[in-house]
Amino acid sequence: MITLPVVIRDVMETWPLQLRVSLGSKFYLVSLWEDTEIRRGGRVVTASILVPGQRIIVYGRVSSMGVGGTDSVIADVITVPDG
Repeated sequence: MITLPVVIRDVMETWPLQLRVSLGSKFYLVSLWEDTEIRRGGRVVTASILVPGQRIIVYGRVSSMGVGGTDSVIADVITVPDG
């Protein structure tokens, strides 16, 4: 399990939905599956609240070490901090 406090750079309208996120100078490609839970303020919400520039915390699994320094992560839970 990996925990990543990141910033969303891009939301890609793909299946599964994917986010390109960054942590400092490192980039990750995060896949959201049907069972990925998105939480905000202690409630489960939909992925439609995810927007570029937003800070989130991704809890998931590294699925592959990417080419060009971008790792792929499968998100189990995404938390959107209040504020």
